[in-house]
Formats: sequence, C-alpha cells, structure tokens
Amino acid sequence: MEHTGMKKWCPFATMPEQYIGLKEMINKQAEVAQPVLTEVQMVEKSLFIISQH
Repeated sequence: MEHTGMKKWCPFATMPEQYIGLKEMINKQAEVAQPVLTEVQMVEKSLFIISQH
C-alpha cells in the first residue's frame, strides 16, 4: 500500500500553539494553593524541622 502523504487526524494539539495552550490549562488545573500559616504554626514547623536534624 502506498502512502498518500496525508496525516492521521488529530483532534487536539494540531498546531504547536494549541499544544502549548492545552499544556498550560492542564498545569493550571493541577495547581494547589499554598496553605496560609499563622505565626504560631510557622514557629511550630520550624521547631519540628530543627528537632529532626
């Protein structure tokens, strides 16, 4: 069978710009907001880290 030169249909990311945009959207969905710690919690975490060394 001879190749006709046509590419297989690709529903997404057919252009590099689309691929970049889709990747950015996927990355944004995977982001998790950092928790906000109180001053007391930060001190407790620091003391815990120091005590582990």
